[in-house]
Amino acid sequence: MAIIYAKVTKEYYKFEQDLSDYEVALSESLADRWDVSGSDSITIDLLNGSSITWRVAEVVQPTNIKGRSDEDWIFFHLSSLQEVLGLTETINPVLVELEPGANVAIIGSDLKSQLPGEVRVDALQGLEEKADHYLFLRVFGYILSIIAFIASMILVYGMMQTTYRERLKELAVIRAVGGSPEQLMKMVIYEWAFIGAIGSLLGLVLAWSCSDRGIAWISVLFDLQLIVEDETGGSLGMVIISILSWFAVLLASLGIVWKVRHTEPVQSFRESLDSVAARNGKSVWWIIFAVTGLLCWLASLFFQDETNVIYGNIRVMLCMFGGLLFIIALLSRTVWLGVSLLRLITLLPGWMVTRLLRLSTQRLMVERSQLFSVILMALVLTVYIPVATLFQGMGRETPEYLEDQFKADFIISAHQEFSLHPEMPWYLKHEMEEIEWVERVLPLPNSIPAKFDDHDPRAHLTSFINYGVTDLAAFAEWDLVSLPDGLLEDAVVLQPVGANELGVEIGDSLQLVVDDQSTSVTVVDITDKIDQFHFQSGFFLIDKNHPDIQPGGLTDILVDIQDGYAEQMMQKLNLLQREYPEMRWEYRAEAMSAFDTQYEQALSMIQGITIIVTVVGIGGVLNALNAGIHSRRREYAVLRSIYLTPFQMMKLVAWQGILLSVLSLLIGTITAAILLLSIRISSSGFSFIFETIPFGKIGVLYFILFVLSMLSTIPMAGKIARMKVMDVFKASG
Repeated sequence: MAIIYAKVTKEYYKFEQDLSDYEVALSESLADRWDVSGSDSITIDLLNGSSITWRVAEVVQPTNIKGRSDEDWIFFHLSSLQEVLGLTETINPVLVELEPGANVAIIGSDLKSQLPGEVRVDALQGLEEKADHYLFLRVFGYILSIIAFIASMILVYGMMQTTYRERLKELAVIRAVGGSPEQLMKMVIYEWAFIGAIGSLLGLVLAWSCSDRGIAWISVLFDLQLIVEDETGGSLGMVIISILSWFAVLLASLGIVWKVRHTEPVQSFRESLDSVAARNGKSVWWIIFAVTGLLCWLASLFFQDETNVIYGNIRVMLCMFGGLLFIIALLSRTVWLGVSLLRLITLLPGWMVTRLLRLSTQRLMVERSQLFSVILMALVLTVYIPVATLFQGMGRETPEYLEDQFKADFIISAHQEFSLHPEMPWYLKHEMEEIEWVERVLPLPNSIPAKFDDHDPRAHLTSFINYGVTDLAAFAEWDLVSLPDGLLEDAVVLQPVGANELGVEIGDSLQLVVDDQSTSVTVVDITDKIDQFHFQSGFFLIDKNHPDIQPGGLTDILVDIQDGYAEQMMQKLNLLQREYPEMRWEYRAEAMSAFDTQYEQALSMIQGITIIVTVVGIGGVLNALNAGIHSRRREYAVLRSIYLTPFQMMKLVAWQGILLSVLSLLIGTITAAILLLSIRISSSGFSFIFETIPFGKIGVLYFILFVLSMLSTIPMAGKIARMKVMDVFKASG
């Protein structure tokens, strides 16, 4: 940053010294990194190969402005920096404060349209405003966290149920020899309080180890060369979540404590212990959750104005939490839905259902506690499908996607710090074309609003349209449009979706009002090849030779060069960047490598989360099968002795695993669809969500879950196949 002496500047940055010719001030972090102090000198290399020596006048202490720690700053003396870089002008900024909740993008576009073209308009958004634009990602992250937490608590409660069943006779003996219900309750609470405390502490340690602070500490401890910023907070939040998790375990244990309190010695030795699981599920909580979720979705319809940031945020929150409530309502009815579907299987004719399948279905209908494992497996799909779909859809909107899609060597993009709609001047395209080793250039225009003329028959269909001025001949050269011989000056190209909405065909003439001036355009092509640029559905791509419509700014420029000139092109772009500060460029080979690395890291994170939830789900299936078989081991022993062979017993358990996996995939698909629908209606920016579902990856996940469910039944099936009647009755007697 270049500064001149001014009281407000010095107060803002905690600056004390006046800078003289060729003097600089460094932030404390840079001074420590470069090992310099006041009165020392530093040498800075310039792009033209020369170097300039500057004297360090002051080391500036860290500042904290609006919650942001300003580090790695270097303050130059303004006139000296202008002399070095050949910059003769200074900016004269005018700061404008908007009303709370005002849409910065809309107002910024209005200012740009009303001010001269040489006036630059930037949105100086602070952290609070920037956070509003990422509200969806935060809400979605919270929902995934809640889903993962629900899965963990279901597994913990399932383990509590299994432990209770296995120790029921022990508890009954303690009760019979004089132990009071209160003593049994305290014993169970203390056990799970201790277990929950250990689990919460381990989770806290692992979470902190994966944070920036933890990674920085590990990097120092083991002398690893890891680049991290030891600035992120969240330690207090981790501690609070760990404590809340411990309390959640205690609350979950109350259900077991209630059973223990009512444990009777005689009743405990009976086999029929599924009275709780055999409830017919007349709870009304799922209705409350479903109705509340529906009301949230309906309430979001009152916040359709996406030009208002506050309205947009409220709509996102209502839609996402409405979807979460729907998912909770559905999962709370998993046992009822599972039993209903299993009952349908038992009603099928004998030629459609084998004897073992019917018997396995009947066993699951009796042992309803095993159906709780369906929730865990369903949550795997609930997490994976929406996240994978979002990454699939968002990945296609990046500049790197365009480079890879069209095999362009370079992409030139408009960029301004904190600006929502940056653009580059049209004549930058001509600068690219004049470079000798450039073979072809594709300009992508920014969007400009217009409307139909009142005399046009389509004026009643829409209040406004969006258009961009580009070089249609360049689009034809890139094989994106088909143009007739003798291109018309007023040519326009449309996408099929927009053409269908307006009832437009090739050769039609459209009357428009652009910049308060009536004009006309002629449709020369309707193609879906330009869909990959993600223009609006009714976007008009107008040729630059139109007599009444002037070219506007450009958002991206794709450049294809001759082989072997990449280094020369980079040097040329570096020089052009001085003249066009909004210009940013990326080399396809380097950008794609970096993008692929980031994308793979993101996918690895998703796969890691999915693997964790999958392990939890498989553990739930094993736990449910073990608990069900243990509680009814006598019945299985009788079936083994008088009805089924060892191999048939293994098939019986295998069929139970198949039925559980099918139910899990079915319910998981429904819950994932609900979450995708919530994302779709939360914002028009996610209109692509159902078009980018990665069916191939989801199919692989389906197959993996199905196979793992099958494999998880093998140990238990072998145990049952080796079961002997007399041993079972001796052990349980």
